[in-house]
Order: sequence, then structure tokens, then C-alpha cells
Amino acid sequence: MGVYFHDQKVIRIHPALDDARVPRYFVEMVVFHEMLHQNPSAGGRRSGSPHRPRPRLSRRERRFPGYLRARAWEKAHLHLLLRQRS
Repeated sequence: MGVYFHDQKVIRIHPALDDARVPRYFVEMVVFHEMLHQNPSAGGRRSGSPHRPRPRLSRRERRFPGYLRARAWEKAHLHLLLRQRS
């Protein structure tokens, strides 16, 4: 739902999150996740698959206040995020 560009130090959020039905806390969790990629020695990665392996990143992600709430919303509403835009 987001991507972090190391060279520019920019986080880009997918347009699907610009939907009134997507709660702010979910978008904040996505931004938090992407921010974790800034520090590759602490679990973020600069090359290859950015999410495998990710045990250290997952531990750090879970520190986000409302992490479980945001993941539960994502699981229940994934169809909103994946639907085709016209």
C-alpha cells in the first residue's frame, strides 16, 4: 500500500488509500511501516524483496499504536483496497 524511495527519502502511498472509507489509523500504519525501511540495519531493506525476510521489521511494526486494529481492518476490508478504479 506504500513504498519508500531511499534515494529521495520519500514515501509514496497508493491512491486506493485516498478513499473516505479507509480510516486514518490504517493510512498511518502504512506510513509507519514505510518509515521503518529508512533504517536497513534495523530491519528495513534497500534491495531485493523488501518484505522477506522480515522478522525484525514485523517486531518493529507491532510497536505502532493500534497495529492489531489496523491489521484487522485491512483483513476485513481488503476488497476495498484491491477493487479496480475506473
